[in-house]
Amino acid sequence: LTMLKEHGVEIFVGGGQREKTKVSQEEYAILLARSKVTLNFSYTSDGRPQGKARLPEALACRTALIDTSNEFSSKLFKENEDYWGATNEKDMLGKIKFLLAYPEIRDKLAYTGYQSYLGSMAPNPYWKKVFGTVGIKL
Repeated sequence: LTMLKEHGVEIFVGGGQREKTKVSQEEYAILLARSKVTLNFSYTSDGRPQGKARLPEALACRTALIDTSNEFSSKLFKENEDYWGATNEKDMLGKIKFLLAYPEIRDKLAYTGYQSYLGSMAPNPYWKKVFGTVGIKL
């Protein structure tokens, strides 16, 4: 994040776990929905991939998402269609600047991710899938 800030990227860091700026769930959803680009870092501090709720949360709020490329996120959504993956800091910076410079591409990415979320992770399709795996039709 420091490198991104040093390159002029305006970043808000906040949340409910370790961040100094804590926000309510409602404020969090509003922030995501107002964001032009949401960043997700899908690795632990020791470099292991981890799933985070921010991935479907950002897509549900119809914001363009850039995630660190990892095997977990690409199992849930399509990298480079629903969200963009970044392989390193320089790659992430370039993608942020591109999406900020081209709002029509940013909006298309956000829309595609949102539609994918609605089709797979929104409550109705999600629970149909879960119950379907044990033979219960909803």
